Amino acid sequence: GLWCDSGSPAAADNLVDVSIGNLRLRGQADVDGFSEHRHLLNLNGVTRCMVQGVSFMAFRGDAIYLGSSNLGATERHNRDVKIRECSFDGVNYQNRNAISVIDCDGLLIDACRFERVARPDMPGAIDLEPNLEPFHVVRNIRITNNRFTDIGGGVGVISLVVPARMSTPSQAIVVSHNEIR
Repeated sequence: GLWCDSGSPAAADNLVDVSIGNLRLRGQADVDGFSEHRHLLNLNGVTRCMVQGVSFMAFRGDAIYLGSSNLGATERHNRDVKIRECSFDGVNYQNRNAISVIDCDGLLIDACRFERVARPDMPGAIDLEPNLEPFHVVRNIRITNNRFTDIGGGVGVISLVVPARMSTPSQAIVVSHNEIR
C-alpha cells in the first residue's frame, strides 16, 4: 500500500498538497484473508490531500486509514482531506472498514461507491472513531452523495464512536444525500 507520515505532531510539518488519483490499489483479502492493520492507503499528518478516482479492492485492513501514526500515543493531525469519486470493493468482507478516521479536521467523502465491506466484528464502511488519545481530532466532516451496497460490519454503514474525552470535541459532522442498500 501507500503510506504518508509527516513524522511530527506539528501541523506546520505536515506533508502538504498530496494528490493521489486515477489508479487501482488492490489488496489480497481474497487470497490471504483479514489483517486488521494492513491498509492500502495510510495517511498520518497530511494537509490538503486529494484522493480522486481511485479504485480500492480486496483490502485486508482499511482501504484508507486517516490516523495520527502507526505507533501508539503518537500525535499527528490530518487536515483538509478530500476523497472523491472513488470505489471501495471489499470483495469477500474480510476487511476492517473502507475508510477509518482516527484524526482529521476537514474531510469530504463525496460521490464514492462502497460494496461488500467489513467483517461482522468490524464497524462498517466508514468509521469515525478516534482512539483513546485526547489529542485526536474528528471534526468538520462531510459524507455526501455516496452509494453503499451490501455492507457488513457490526455497528453501521457509517459510524461515529467517541470512546474518550477529546481535547477538541467532535463537531460539524454532516451525513447527507447518501444511498444505502
